[in-house]
Amino acid sequence: MKKILKWVGIILGGVFSLVIVVGVLFPVQTTIRNEAVAAASEVPPARAAQDKSLSSDFAASLSSASEMPESDHLDVTPVEYERRFNDIMLSMNKPYRIKVKSTRIDGATDARGFNIALNDHLQVMGVVDSKSGKVMSVLLMGATDGTKRSVSDIGYAATAALGAATPNGSASTITPEIEALIHAHVAEPNEVARRKFNGVKLMMTITDASVMFAAEPD
Repeated sequence: MKKILKWVGIILGGVFSLVIVVGVLFPVQTTIRNEAVAAASEVPPARAAQDKSLSSDFAASLSSASEMPESDHLDVTPVEYERRFNDIMLSMNKPYRIKVKSTRIDGATDARGFNIALNDHLQVMGVVDSKSGKVMSVLLMGATDGTKRSVSDIGYAATAALGAATPNGSASTITPEIEALIHAHVAEPNEVARRKFNGVKLMMTITDASVMFAAEPD
């Protein structure tokens, strides 16, 4: 199982090497107070050194699969996750859709992975337990191209990615949780924000390269 964590780290390293710019966070679907958005959008130069370490901590938090029991996973198969994600996007009248096709992780016999690009700035990644066929964890990584649309797209993608990972997840039920994650990050900008919702651990952080949201079993 330790090789799953290594695989996630390899993906994160590749994404961080892209030349992308972090902008502000987003109004997800309901209201997020302006001061919270403004505070969350700022990445002071003094944090640059901390962000690299923080992203590594986030990767470890996302896929601490080496410490999980073999049966520990989200209660959703890749097919179900795909359907839930697309249904949530449809409910928000947004164009992004995914097709989950898990592939072999080099050196791993007990897990497979998927990595889906929604566009040049948004990626959905996940780890799938080979034994149960259930998704173990998912990660959304987003950055902006400087436009307001790309900023809001991060919010919509996070809503779908986390909503699809939670039982009975929908745009309306997951939006308050995402808002709470943002406010938690504003309060403790050097820590990974965490929430528990319907038996799923939700996480969020901002680095000098991207905004990241993740879901894994509680």
